[in-house]
Amino acid sequence: MKTLKKAVLPVVACLLACIMLSNPVMAASTNYFSKSIAKMNSLYGGQSNIVTVSSGSVSGDSEDRSITSVTFWGRLTSGSSSCIVYITSPKNTTCHATLSSTGTLTFKGFNGEDPEGDWDVYIVSKGTASTVSSGTLKVNYTY
Repeated sequence: MKTLKKAVLPVVACLLACIMLSNPVMAASTNYFSKSIAKMNSLYGGQSNIVTVSSGSVSGDSEDRSITSVTFWGRLTSGSSSCIVYITSPKNTTCHATLSSTGTLTFKGFNGEDPEGDWDVYIVSKGTASTVSSGTLKVNYTY
């Protein structure tokens, strides 16, 4: 009987180790939402109209959701001055960056927040006049 235990025990230990190593570790899932932004105009450093977009329903439980990045793509109309793009999260955090030409801005100041709720976007001209004719807000998050 002792010989059988000595022979079986290493085999069982090896099988258990193989099972443990072959099962994947559960990692956080990722998701995003993307919303179109309406035209925004700013004159002489004044604030444009505020565009409010809703996240809609987002995946995961509120205590598990966490923003990993926020991007804004904007089309700055030909002849427009540079502008500052302001984004306010549902948690009332505001971040800003300068848009000098059509392109994408990345905002890290929202990282760790829950993405669900209403987001506000507006611009302020850095010159005479700025027009962002269209834009897209994209929020990446884990849950």
